[in-house]
Amino acid sequence: MHTHPYLKQSVSLTALGVEGFQTAVESIEEIHRLFSRNFPEGALEGWAPSQFEGFLTIDAANRFFTHCSLANAADIIPFSTTIDPDGVLKKGITERYIHTSENIVEYYKKTTVGERTRSEYIDNYTGHYLSLSRYISINPVKFQYGDIVEAQVSFQTVALKGGKYKMLVVLRCQALTLFGVNSQLKD
Repeated sequence: MHTHPYLKQSVSLTALGVEGFQTAVESIEEIHRLFSRNFPEGALEGWAPSQFEGFLTIDAANRFFTHCSLANAADIIPFSTTIDPDGVLKKGITERYIHTSENIVEYYKKTTVGERTRSEYIDNYTGHYLSLSRYISINPVKFQYGDIVEAQVSFQTVALKGGKYKMLVVLRCQALTLFGVNSQLKD
């Protein structure tokens, strides 16, 4: 498995033109501008959303392995059996490439907690509606093309050749909120 440093979990998120998604894209562009202040002019490569059938997308990924120079032995953790049921990824761990908590992506299903009247959802202090949802850990194979998801990401920069840097959108968590027409989520 000599190409294992490049193995990753990834997702392309789009809202197919829904207005609020543009705000997420603009927020990432602002984060990129803030990051760029820490580098010499032009050293940080630009960031731009991808496109799917003419709609903006945000691509996020997280590698399965970390180079040992970027972590210490105490950071090493085993692969979960939901991610690596047959131990194939485990075989990719070497002296140079390890699996750490930074490589973990969490997968959840968002569920509503109980049936309540609308007035029970209001926060008495702020007057805002409260979210009465909880997140249940699920197997990532439950995710299907077309599902509606929430995603949690972080941002980091990596050094490239020639004094250049790149900002990465790192996938941390995905939660199913509404299942697409092709999805059949079975508990």
